[in-house]
Parts: sequence; C-alpha cells; structure tokens
Amino acid sequence: MPWDQDLDPNSPAYRIASSQARFNRVVAGPGTGKSFALKRRVARLLEEGADPKRILPVTFTNVAAEDLQREMLQIGVPGCENIRGYTLHSLCMRILSRQSVLDALGRTPRPLNKFEIEPLLYDLSKNFGDKRVRNKRIRAYEAAWARLQHEMPGYAQNPGDAGFENSLVSWLTFHEGMLIGEIIPYVYRYLKDNPAAPERNLYDYVLVDEYQDLNKAEQGVVDLLCDSANLCIVGDDDQSLYSFKFAHPAGIREFPTTHRITTDHQIIECQRCPTRIVQMANSLIAQNRDREPRQLTPTPQNGPGDIAIKQYQTLDQEAVAIADFIADLVNNQGYAPQEILVLAQRRSVGNPIHDALTGRNIPSKSYYQEGALESHAAQERLAILKLVVNCPALASWLWQ
Repeated sequence: MPWDQDLDPNSPAYRIASSQARFNRVVAGPGTGKSFALKRRVARLLEEGADPKRILPVTFTNVAAEDLQREMLQIGVPGCENIRGYTLHSLCMRILSRQSVLDALGRTPRPLNKFEIEPLLYDLSKNFGDKRVRNKRIRAYEAAWARLQHEMPGYAQNPGDAGFENSLVSWLTFHEGMLIGEIIPYVYRYLKDNPAAPERNLYDYVLVDEYQDLNKAEQGVVDLLCDSANLCIVGDDDQSLYSFKFAHPAGIREFPTTHRITTDHQIIECQRCPTRIVQMANSLIAQNRDREPRQLTPTPQNGPGDIAIKQYQTLDQEAVAIADFIADLVNNQGYAPQEILVLAQRRSVGNPIHDALTGRNIPSKSYYQEGALESHAAQERLAILKLVVNCPALASWLWQ
C-alpha cells in the first residue's frame, strides 16, 4: 500500500509522514493517532529507498518497545521486518558492549540487580553513613548523572561526595558491574568525548516516542546519535509520568529552540475517548503549570460515554470488582480485551488488577509486569549465573 493512500493532504498525519525537515516535533495527545502517522512516515522512507537497518525507532519502556516493533511490522512495505525498535537503555547496552567502547571507558556494562546491590552497600565504608544513608548517596549519584546538571555527568560537588564517588566506582570497576543509572550517562560521555565514534553515524532516521519521559541525559544521547540523522520526536508534556526518574518534559517544549529549523506538528483530536472524558481531561490538565496551552478536541461520534465513581474498603475488593466488570464486558457485551484500558497510578494497584484478570482467563498486558527478574530468588540465581560466566574456577567448584 502506498504510504499516502487514503491520506488527506491537509491532515496532520500526512504532514508528519511527508515532512522532509531534519528535525520534526510531533505533540500528540492520547488517542490522537500518532502511531498511524509514524507508520506512514516510515512507510514513505522505505518506499523512497531508505535502508531499514538505518532507521531507529526508540521508546521508553520494554512494553512500549514491543508495541512499537509490532507497529513497524504492520507497515506492510518491503523492508519493514528489518526495522528493529529499542528502548534507549537496551540500545545503550548494545553500544557499551562493543569492545572499542569498553576500552575507551574502562568499565564493564553488567548492570547490578537489587540482590547484587546488597553486598555493595555493606562493602562501602561506614564513614559514608549507615546503610540507609549509603543507599541514598548511591541514588543521588545516579540522579546527578540523569539530570546532566554539569558538563560532566555525575560530577561531585564537594570532597565528601567525591570520596564516596571514588569508592563506589572503584567497587563497581573491581567487581565488573555497573549501576542501571550509569548506563545512559556513560554512553553520553563516550559519544560526547569521541566525535568520530562510529555509533554517532549508525542511523539516517531516528524516531523517538514518549520523548517527554526521557531525562536530560537520555535526550542528550539521542542528540549525539543524530550527528547527521533526521530526528522526529513524538510526545506530550501533559503525559509526563516519570518525574521520579527525572523525566525532562521541558525538553519537548523547548525542542524547537534547541534544534534549529524544527518543523512543528500537533495532533489534538482524541479519537479514542468519549467526549465527556476528553472534557474532564482538558479541565484537569489545564490546572497544570509549565505547559503549552492547548486542549484535546473530542470526537462527537464517540458519544458522551458513561462515568461512575466507586470506592472500596480494600485494594483486593477494588481489583476483584474491576476484573469482574471487565469480564462482563468481554464475555457478555462483545468487547475485545485490547479495547479496554485500565489506568493505575502505581504498581501496588496495577498488579492486583492484572492478577485478577489473569485468574479470569482474560488476556492482559501490564506496564508494571515488565521485569521477569523482579523476585529475590530470580535475582539471586541470575547473580550466580553471572559469576559462573565470569569465573570458570567458580563454575568448576559449583559442579563438584
């Protein structure tokens, strides 16, 4: 199917797909059809002869990356099966794993899980405070990198912080490990300090979804990966959810200022939600500070929708009630599971609902169920496996 088939030349999707600008910013609210527009853009690139292996789609979470990969496969243009979508962390791990990068940085990109953090906390000197304080210092060290508040990420501001940082990095270097929070900043430092690095020219086209959820270091890595590439970012500062991971929604607001000659696009018609939901969302988000003033436009054909406010005494009761409600929609009212979206503000709420749906044999996908290694036992076994891989003598001892 040609990329512009049945596309209105006056529509936002057409303008996004057809844009030849080096930099494109797409501000797209929820349910406005951004995935459709991105697919048409990639289809145009492929039809015009772009190498699919030099097209990089990037997003924030593993589940979103899987969705993005699935969207790319649905384009239906020869070559789409060769496009590989990544989370920025997985892409940076691939970069760090290259021998040339290892030699330049002198670190081993083996991220530590929570189980492996425990011996680190005990080994660090008590001069840096008790275990709780030492853990807090580690989080502060990672936060400084993520925020990129200084030209050199992770720069210690006083002798005490510098001493802690030296002890921490020495331990990690000796044990051939790395904090999750170091992955992006180390790639940033490598790319920034090596202008001729081949990784800065691996791609001709980069598309970044959920840009508002990237922190400043992550946005910096994206720029360094685009030495000569066309960059199209997609997001909505109103949907920034990851402040606890130092998300930098100002990055999408300021993008036309920080990237010369940016072509701006907006998709504001919400095709997913009933009109009353859109009106409530507009009223709520209008109270937010530091946002570009805009409103979602409702789609009248969606109807007003039904709204009910219910309260339960326990979380378990709430999870059961929601799962029963969804089961009725699927089993008795003809709705498909993929047509139903449940929003939960935290893992402790989302996981019980996911479990209740699974118990009713209703397929569900949870953004809170991304990690296959969240249990203590799984992390312990993975740590032992890493030791076996890195130490043949230990492997021999374990098999005796």
